[in-house]
Amino acid sequence: YTLTDENGVDSVLVTKRRNYNSEASYIVSMGGKWSAGLQMNASSSVTSNLELGTRVGPALEYNFFPYSESTRRQLILRYSVGVKNLNYDSLTVYDKLTERLTDHRLTIASEATQPWGGVFGNVIASQYLGDPTKYRVDGFVGMNWRIVRGLNLNFDVGYTKLRDQINLKRGTASQQEVLLRLRQLQTGYYYFGSINLSYTFGSVFSNVVNPRFAQGIGSFFF
Repeated sequence: YTLTDENGVDSVLVTKRRNYNSEASYIVSMGGKWSAGLQMNASSSVTSNLELGTRVGPALEYNFFPYSESTRRQLILRYSVGVKNLNYDSLTVYDKLTERLTDHRLTIASEATQPWGGVFGNVIASQYLGDPTKYRVDGFVGMNWRIVRGLNLNFDVGYTKLRDQINLKRGTASQQEVLLRLRQLQTGYYYFGSINLSYTFGSVFSNVVNPRFAQGIGSFFF
């Protein structure tokens, strides 16, 4: 960016924003409604002051409907306990550069598909076991309306209550960092909403092979 001060002097501001996230799961079937698995996650984000964060932990999932009906409907309950290793780019507000923490997560998610379209949503709550006052609750609901075959109109809204911002960078944020979203700020909540139009090419049949621990239902970013 080229910035001009009040004296007409130009200066160049170069910014770099890096965000990576990867997830992997190992899942074992325990019948028509139960599943167990091991979930792994790795993330890196300049905005979140995270050089590298990893989480590994077991999880148990129950689907109130048989998995054989997953292309039409699902209502799942998932619980996970995990260990986080966090390495920060800069000192946090708690004077940490690295730390290891244990957390647990509960997910309730549902999805239903009908000839006219479908509805879906989830609630995900997480909490640090060492400090129960540090927690997060995410809620999300969406709907898609099938206008014609392959063409869909999609709506979604989401809300997050934050009480676990242990990663915040120490010190005062500059005006550039705030305006360019290069630094996460302290907040109690955030929300979003979107409307979009999408068209799907190819087969009308679902390409889902194994719906257990589906990342599209109840996904939780690091």
